[in-house]
Amino acid sequence: MNDNNEALAKAFLRQIEQNNLEGALALASDDLSYWLPGPGAMSKDQFKAFIAPINEMVRSIRFNITGATVQGERVALEAESEADLTNGRTYRNRYHFLFVCRDGRINAVREYADSAPAVAAFFAA
Repeated sequence: MNDNNEALAKAFLRQIEQNNLEGALALASDDLSYWLPGPGAMSKDQFKAFIAPINEMVRSIRFNITGATVQGERVALEAESEADLTNGRTYRNRYHFLFVCRDGRINAVREYADSAPAVAAFFAA
């Protein structure tokens, strides 16, 4: 089960890399809770609405997973990203993702990252 949960969490990020939000969300339970600093906890539909306009600004993104810890239904992934944006900028950040997996689906995600690089890359004038 632990190996399956780790593979599930990594598959979620790989779907994001492929610009396949629907594919990523298909790996999640209907009652997914996705937490980000700022907006806080979001339902599956709320997360989809929140992330869709951001995805429109990303030409490509790659996550380099630098660490993984699995404990039962919990999968912690450390990752670094590099993204090419439609505004010509490059976005880089470091993340800690905590996935909670139940019954072969992602039930919750908590994403921690520094917001300053995101604001500078996506929204700065």
